[in-house]
Amino acid sequence: MGYLFLQTWTWLLLGALLGLFIGWSIWRRAGSGDCSSIQEKLAQCKRRCAELELIHQSSKAAGSEVTAADPATPAPTLLPQPDDADD
Repeated sequence: MGYLFLQTWTWLLLGALLGLFIGWSIWRRAGSGDCSSIQEKLAQCKRRCAELELIHQSSKAAGSEVTAADPATPAPTLLPQPDDADD
């Protein structure tokens, strides 16, 4: 009985260690070089956000109000719409 208990825990421990090693090796390979590209994208997003803030502030200063579209008008969609004639 003790042998079965020891064998079960040994296999569980080996499986967990193998999973950690494989996960670490995948994470290490996927993580190399990605940090700089993510930082570049973040910088682009920050620049674009600053541009949009300037546009927003200038339109606010000019007194132009942004109004919502007519609620009866449906929003455009990229999905094909079914034809009513096919019913």
